[in-house]
Amino acid sequence: MLRIIFIKIIAIAIGGILLFRLLSISEGIPVSITSNPAPSIATLKKVIHHNPSHAFAYEQIALIELQNQHYDSAKQYAVKALQNNLSSGMATAILMRVYDHENNTERAHQAALLATHLWPSHDVSMQLIAKHWLQAGFVDRAMSAWNISLSQTPVDEHFSKSFTATTIFPILNKIAQHEDSTQLFQTYHMQPPSWWDPFFHYMVAQPNNLTAVDRFYQQALLNGKASPANKKLYLSNLIQGNRWTKAHDIWKNGLSEEEKKHTGAIFDGGFESGRTTDQHTDEKFSWTIGYKSDIQAYLDKFSRASGSYSLRIAFNSWITDYWGYISQVLTLKPGNYRIDYKTRANLNAEKGVRWIVHCMNTTDYTELGTGKALAGFFDWQTDQLHFTVPDDNQCKAQKLTLVLVGKTNTSEARVRGDIWFDDFFIHAEE
Repeated sequence: MLRIIFIKIIAIAIGGILLFRLLSISEGIPVSITSNPAPSIATLKKVIHHNPSHAFAYEQIALIELQNQHYDSAKQYAVKALQNNLSSGMATAILMRVYDHENNTERAHQAALLATHLWPSHDVSMQLIAKHWLQAGFVDRAMSAWNISLSQTPVDEHFSKSFTATTIFPILNKIAQHEDSTQLFQTYHMQPPSWWDPFFHYMVAQPNNLTAVDRFYQQALLNGKASPANKKLYLSNLIQGNRWTKAHDIWKNGLSEEEKKHTGAIFDGGFESGRTTDQHTDEKFSWTIGYKSDIQAYLDKFSRASGSYSLRIAFNSWITDYWGYISQVLTLKPGNYRIDYKTRANLNAEKGVRWIVHCMNTTDYTELGTGKALAGFFDWQTDQLHFTVPDDNQCKAQKLTLVLVGKTNTSEARVRGDIWFDDFFIHAEE
C-alpha cells in the first residue's frame, strides 16, 4: 500500500519521472540528516551550483522556504530534492505541509504516511508530520510523531533547553490541560519514554498548571510509573501552591504499612518508626533532624518514656544558636489544640529550650503557641503546649520546632548537656 502511495505522491509532484525508477527504490531506512547551524539559502545555492544533484541542499532550501511560508518555492525545491533522492522523507514531509496549505487533505495524508515510512526516525520530518496530524485533528498520531522526534535527542542536562523540547513541550502541555487528554497520554504512562520525566518537570514549572499536573501525576500513579524524583517534584509543586493537605496525603500514601501505623495529627510522636529526614530533603511531614556542629540528635533506645526509642539531643559544648533544627510540619484545621509530650533533661542552661508552633507560609514566624522553657535536671515528666490555628490561607500548614529560649548568641540562650523527648500527642480542644 505504501509503495502505491509513494508512486502517486512523487508522480504528482515530479510529473516526468519514470515509474520504473520509483519501483527500484530500496525498502531500507536512510540515516537522518542534520545540519547545525542551518546554512543560508545563498550558501546552499552555491553548493547546488557546484553539485546540481545535491539532494540535501535542495531539502534545506525547501525547509527554509516552508518556514518563510513561500509555499510555491518550497514545493519546487522539495521536488528537486526528490528528483535527486527519491527516498527523502524530509522532502516528502515538506510537500505534505505544502499540500496542507493548499487544503489538499488526501495528498497531505498520503504524504504524511509516506514520509513516516521513508524516514521513521528523523527529528525534523517528524515535527512536520506532527503538525499535519494535529491540524487534521489526529492528536494521537501527532503525539506519536512528537514521541519519535523527542526520542532522538539525548536526555542529558541540556535536553530541556534543546530546540526539540522547547518546541514540543509547550504543545504537549496545552494538550494536557484538557480533561479528556488522559487516554492520549496513557500509552506513554504505561511505557514512559526517555523524555517523560523532563516533560513532567516542564509541566510542574509552568504557572497555573496545578490541575493538569494533578491529573498527569495521578495517571502515572495508577500505572505504577510515578518515579521517586517525580513524586518529590509533585510534592514540592503542591507545597508551593499552598496545598499542604493534599501534599500530606500523597506523602502518607507513600509510607510503608508499618510506617502508616504511626500516622495521625502528628507523625510518629513516639519515635518508633525510625523514619527521620535531614534539612536538605523536601520531605517535611516526618521528623526533620538537622545537623549542627557539636550537637548530636538521634534515636535513643536506652532511655525512653515508653516503647523502644526516644529522641535524644546532646549539646556537647555551649550552644547559643539552635533554631529549627528539629521540627515537623503539621496540617491541622483551624481550631484550638494541645500537644502533650514527655521530657527528661540533664541540661545546663540559664533559660533552656522550648517547643513552638508557627504558620509555615508566613515570613515573620509569628508563634501560634509556645511550650514552657525546659532546663535543669529531672526524670521523665509530661509537658504541654497550647496553641490556636487561625482560619487563614497562610496557615494551612504549621511547623512544630525546637528553639533556644532567650536572645540568640547571648549567654542567656546558651545550653549544654542532654535532653530527651518522647510520646507527642495532639488533642483538639474546645
